[in-house]
Amino acid sequence: MRKHLKRSSPLEETLWLQLCAAGLKTRCRREYKWAAHIGRKFRSDFAIPDSKLLIECEGGLFMKRGGHNSFAGVTRDCEKGNLAIQCGYRMLRFTREMINSGSALTAIMQAIEYQEMKEESR
Repeated sequence: MRKHLKRSSPLEETLWLQLCAAGLKTRCRREYKWAAHIGRKFRSDFAIPDSKLLIECEGGLFMKRGGHNSFAGVTRDCEKGNLAIQCGYRMLRFTREMINSGSALTAIMQAIEYQEMKEESR
């Protein structure tokens, strides 16, 4: 039985709809746990595992009491991003404006294309 996913934010839902419309529904995973193999519980809002791509929606950046705005939250986000790179992932982070404008989806598609071209040249 699959564990219940955390409730998606409206921003995550917007990006999910964009990813599905772009034909990425079968490649994309939501609430992807990528550090369990090293005993960490980090997860990303979305991932495209075959491209080693992690995607974060940064919707609460400007909230006074947002978890990502505190010293501990910023430190945790830095640790998470650094560890992702050490584990061989690339991480893309997007604000509400980037998602709503479509520039986030463009960047995701470019990152996938870049990874595929890189693999083809090997």
